[in-house]
Amino acid sequence: MNDVYHERPDWQKALEHHEELCDERHKGIQNQFQSIDKRLDNIEKLLRFTIGAIIVMPPILIVSLTLILRVML
Repeated sequence: MNDVYHERPDWQKALEHHEELCDERHKGIQNQFQSIDKRLDNIEKLLRFTIGAIIVMPPILIVSLTLILRVML
């Protein structure tokens, strides 16, 4: 009976150590995810700006050129 009680604290220590390691790994993974999330947000902003410019610029150029040509002719 005493052997069982002696084994349990070792088992608990091993489990606590395992949980501490997992917590450290989890924090590292969370930090990496946050870093990736920030980079993806920046990429998303850049894409939105680029797509907006692609959609908006041609009509602005067409209107500008037609006005310039009307003034010149």
